[in-house]
Amino acid sequence: MNIKEIEERSGLTRANIRYYEQEGLLAPARRENKYRDYSEEDLETLLRIALLRNLGFSLDEIRRLQSGELELAAAMRERSAALESEGQRLLAARNVCDAISREVTSYSALRPEDYLNGFEPDAAAKQRDVAEPHPLRRYLARAIDLTIVGLMVSFVQFVLLHHNLVNISKGENVLCGLAGWGLLVLIEPLLLARFGTTAGKWCMGITVTRPDGERLSYGEALERTAAVWLYGAGLGISIVELVCNYRSYRRYMNGEELAWESGSIERFDERGTGRMVLLYAASTALSLALTLAMGLSAALPPNRGDLTVAEFAENVNFYRGYFDYGQRWTLDSSGGWVENEYEYENENVSYFGGAAHQRRSPIRWRTACSAPCIGHIQRRRRCFSARAWTMRAWPISRLPRRRGGRTSSTSAV
Repeated sequence: MNIKEIEERSGLTRANIRYYEQEGLLAPARRENKYRDYSEEDLETLLRIALLRNLGFSLDEIRRLQSGELELAAAMRERSAALESEGQRLLAARNVCDAISREVTSYSALRPEDYLNGFEPDAAAKQRDVAEPHPLRRYLARAIDLTIVGLMVSFVQFVLLHHNLVNISKGENVLCGLAGWGLLVLIEPLLLARFGTTAGKWCMGITVTRPDGERLSYGEALERTAAVWLYGAGLGISIVELVCNYRSYRRYMNGEELAWESGSIERFDERGTGRMVLLYAASTALSLALTLAMGLSAALPPNRGDLTVAEFAENVNFYRGYFDYGQRWTLDSSGGWVENEYEYENENVSYFGGAAHQRRSPIRWRTACSAPCIGHIQRRRRCFSARAWTMRAWPISRLPRRRGGRTSSTSAV
């Protein structure tokens, strides 16, 4: 049966049932689609738990009864003695305990239907047996984990590739976000399978296990993290992520099972709010400091200290590329400016300045002598149109050409 059916038959709320599963008192089977499939035995277990909770037994005592560590008759006699001091309201519960101690010899032989109607249920027990939601702790734990993998991406971005911290394109930001989630999908399952938690979850006092308390396998943890990325974060796409976060929040607060929670349970320890806030603030500040340090290290020149002319020229060329001043001019090893030139098989085409990916289509015009010429003149971040240069265009023979390391021009034919 599904969760709705067992709610109706047991009289317990969905939050109660989920709570007992988290505490290891109930372990329903799973269908092929990963949804819970409650059996008649599970229903009987829930009814026994409901009965014992109404009698005032703690969850630990019920767990010991299920495992056989505690005998039912002895537990009932002990509880009966405790109920004597609770007054008239619990008199009926005491009689039920006495009846069970006389009529039932073991936990497996207990029939809760015979005793549940013998007294007024304890409404407070149902309120106590509800797993308190912790949406903020879960969100902050995920934020810390993403911050840590973001540091790895920043290391590659700034330390290895020397990208400019203040000149990052939107496309690069998107790629870095995808790279961060990709690393998280690979690293988090390893941590969950080995330790049952991650750095962010540890800061927020969260562990992830199977319903029976055992750690997830790597495959189970990988499936869980991938489902978080797909259904909880919308693949990291900004607008989609906001929608997925809101929908997941609403489902979580309503006591519904999230897409990635199938086969796993999150357990929260009793951790002070102040400690969690302090750990989150410290991790965020450390991340910002390290990112800034790596961004500034990317701006360090390749050569430092006492420099030769060649080393100085290398530093200048590095900063021209770092600050995007173009590649038309470079400083050679002797300290002189050199204009870069690219010539191709077509003798009528010459490119001056700019790398291959910066080239524009050649500009065509006719000179006064009506001879067809083709040329391309590129300024940094500006390329003049053919129409603007039609009346003042030079023949190809007048374009500057390098001779012996110097730039010169030939006379018109």
